Amino acid sequence: EEEHEEEVRGRSKTTISSMFSSKNNLARVSYLSPQGGTAHYTDRYKIDNEFKKKVLLLQRIGLRYIGKKKFNSKKRKFIHCTRSMEEILSSEDIYVESLQKIMDCYHRPLLNLNNSAQLRVAEVFRDLAPILATHTAFRNSLKEILSKTDDRKNWPQKIATTVIGMAPYFKQTSPYIDLFNSTIEIVSNMEKDKLASKILKEGKEKASLDIRSFLIMPIQRIPRIELLLKDLIEHVDPETPAHEFLKKAHGAIKGVAEHCNRKKLESDQRFKLWAIAGKIKNVPDDLDLRGPSRTFIFEGSLKYFEKKQKTIVLCYCCLTNDMLLFADDKSQEISYRGYFSLTEGENIRLSTELTPAQKEGLPNESISLLGFSLCKNESEPLIFFSLNETEKKAWINQIGKIL
Repeated sequence: EEEHEEEVRGRSKTTISSMFSSKNNLARVSYLSPQGGTAHYTDRYKIDNEFKKKVLLLQRIGLRYIGKKKFNSKKRKFIHCTRSMEEILSSEDIYVESLQKIMDCYHRPLLNLNNSAQLRVAEVFRDLAPILATHTAFRNSLKEILSKTDDRKNWPQKIATTVIGMAPYFKQTSPYIDLFNSTIEIVSNMEKDKLASKILKEGKEKASLDIRSFLIMPIQRIPRIELLLKDLIEHVDPETPAHEFLKKAHGAIKGVAEHCNRKKLESDQRFKLWAIAGKIKNVPDDLDLRGPSRTFIFEGSLKYFEKKQKTIVLCYCCLTNDMLLFADDKSQEISYRGYFSLTEGENIRLSTELTPAQKEGLPNESISLLGFSLCKNESEPLIFFSLNETEKKAWINQIGKIL
């Protein structure tokens, strides 16, 4: 019953009964037979007493599952709880082995190159060593806990205590995430070098994965631990002390996961701004688009009203945390046109509707419905038009948040 309960889930009495009484359908009962492993078939003309006992047993197991008796529910819950804890260990074991493969198959061979400094090899693997040390210690602690099978009931509480203790060290992933996009850029440059490219190919053959697949793993690991803990909590009895410990552990690891996700978002935004800065031509020397405190917020197309020439020009616009940059979006290149600083929020007025004076000179009245303006103190306002109502709301919402 214990070993083969999974095989009869969901079967009703009628289904099981017809399985052995129909002339055309053969009944497979090997998993209830003492011999095991061999399939025993019969039909309704050759039913002996032993076979009837086996079928009745099969029916009873099926009905017991359908009835959802408390004993079986608790037993299955405990079995799943054990599997969840074992999965935390097995996945951590695989993760540590993967980090070790990065160091063995990629880091050391690349570091031995004569031009390793020029290729910036050390920058790629700089933060992986402390991450590997932390997760090795965590893996070893889990192994020690789960090796004591006679103490299985205390596994959840001990795992929770270990996670709470290790949570601050898991934040070591944060600086790695900060530099992840620049790390990938360095790897792309390595692929252009003849010797480095050869090592990367050999590493892929040895480790069965390319370097990028390995480098993304530290970013994915903390959210994975959070999900495994969440699954474990669902299968632990709420009345036990371990349940409360696990909730604290989940809260601690969730905080780390949120911190890492926030850092990843900031890193992505910063990297995107760097990419945009590289595309825009004729930017003044005194305007550093890649400033360390500047982050990307939003981008898109807007129409800009040239009041002197009374013309409307389609522009590419990029919104950062401190300015709205607009550039001529031509077919061949994006050329810098100007920017509006958003650093003095209290002195800036964002108007969602154009005034009668601002509407003067517009080619038609209908376009004014998609317009908005930015004005600093009493200076001449900058007038923009979105391509549709939805985009207008998006731009006004993002600029309004900054102000």
